[in-house]
Amino acid sequence: MINDVSMLKAMLKQYGWSCRPSFNGKATYWSFPHSGSGMENMLITIPEDKSTDDYEFYLEQAYHEIELIYGKNFETFKEEYQSFSSRQFDPLEIREETGAKDGLIPWNKGRRLVLGAEGILNAGARATAVGLRNRKAHYLQTAHAAAESVLSESFMGQTKIGSYIVTMYVPSEHRFSISSKKNSQNQLMDSDYILGRDVTNTIVSSLQSFESGFHETSGKNASDIDHGFFDELVQDGVSYELLDAISCLLDEKEAQITVAQPVKDVPSEKKTYEISVGSYMSEWVDRGKFCLKGEFEPIRVLVAGEVTRLDNSARNPHHLIKMRLVSNASISAISMLSVHLSSEQYQDAIRAHKAKVMFMVKGEIKKKGRIFEMTLPDFVSVTNTPISQIAEEYNERENFQQTSLF
Repeated sequence: MINDVSMLKAMLKQYGWSCRPSFNGKATYWSFPHSGSGMENMLITIPEDKSTDDYEFYLEQAYHEIELIYGKNFETFKEEYQSFSSRQFDPLEIREETGAKDGLIPWNKGRRLVLGAEGILNAGARATAVGLRNRKAHYLQTAHAAAESVLSESFMGQTKIGSYIVTMYVPSEHRFSISSKKNSQNQLMDSDYILGRDVTNTIVSSLQSFESGFHETSGKNASDIDHGFFDELVQDGVSYELLDAISCLLDEKEAQITVAQPVKDVPSEKKTYEISVGSYMSEWVDRGKFCLKGEFEPIRVLVAGEVTRLDNSARNPHHLIKMRLVSNASISAISMLSVHLSSEQYQDAIRAHKAKVMFMVKGEIKKKGRIFEMTLPDFVSVTNTPISQIAEEYNERENFQQTSLF
């Protein structure tokens, strides 16, 4: 038998037991607070003072009581605790209630939980590797080496019964390579690795941003949330890859994502972050994936801005201008617009450019590659608003202008 009080306490805590100390501090009393479990009236005593005569008796009794309750799960936990006691890991856990006492879960659901856990770790590794200032909305092949390193050098724990639980263990002090480049001594340079704890820190910040972003816009239709809103979450580590991973977990039954970070030199103490996700988030997540992937829905809109370029090249079937747009809530993600004009419309653009006043166009904006463009607007107008005036003045007058023009 393992005389390890901390192991017994860690297991009871993981399985949801509540603890209260004895009045003299020589023992702790553990009870299971959840109704309907059949264990509401159970009390497990774990001794704390090795100097007492009955220490060994109560420790052995607690050991056998926990073993009787959890059976194979107790043996599994004991083996994992022994294995990890000499190393420090940050567990990433995905949990879903199955309703089955034998711990079974439909194959497709279990597969989705594993894919979700892997995807979250993948997204966290990439966002960590590129650094805070270089976070991306969609990584594609960026930081692929870092993701491969973190996934191949982290560990997967055994699934646990009750809820169906998938656990990935990230070695918190391990150096994960983010590049294949090595110095003259065939060693990775300091700038070419990230620590496991850095990865789990990024995962926590990205999940926190995801959660707050969802609640902030919960009263809106997902389709009304613009690209700019999701772009603001990228700095915290939210990406297309993260949302794609979370989408694997969205089901009628909620799934819980938990990240635990043991306190250095005190493994029994952990900082824990948990978030619940479910099918009610599906539309929001799909909208975020659409926006962060860089896709753009064509939109018919009236915009105004400064004409910054005139191109009358014979190579173009239409006359091309470029506009720097003033603020517009419906297209906040667009600052520059290419507009293809007829000959008559082009003359109006020249007048606006020479007079240094705002030029107004109405039509359908589409995205072609990285460029937003409008072809043959339905309407163009040279305004009297100097381009030196701030965008807020245009926004205050926009409703009046739209009413008078249409």
